Amino acid sequence: MAIHEINDYFSMLKAGKAISSNEKGLPKIKVAILANHSTQQFEFLVKAALVEAGYFPEIFAAEYDTAALEIYNPESALFAFKPDFAFLRSFPTWLFRLRECLGTLA
Repeated sequence: MAIHEINDYFSMLKAGKAISSNEKGLPKIKVAILANHSTQQFEFLVKAALVEAGYFPEIFAAEYDTAALEIYNPESALFAFKPDFAFLRSFPTWLFRLRECLGTLA
């Protein structure tokens, strides 16, 4: 990753953290973020990108590792939120298992 890309990444994180109210009166967009890992930084990047695109994000971020519970339960907070878009991020746990298996071979 080039230095300017790292700076852009950190600038977006900082901008996303600072977004708390719709001071510009932007049209709202509801976004759900579900994952089997921590999503805080991704949430900040989504916020920054949406504001830059002219939308104010309302974010539903599921609790850590509850994506399946939210998706399969029609009475969940996800369904009640009624997002316009959803991100489902899944970190491949098989990488950890592979690393563990390779570690036992060393």
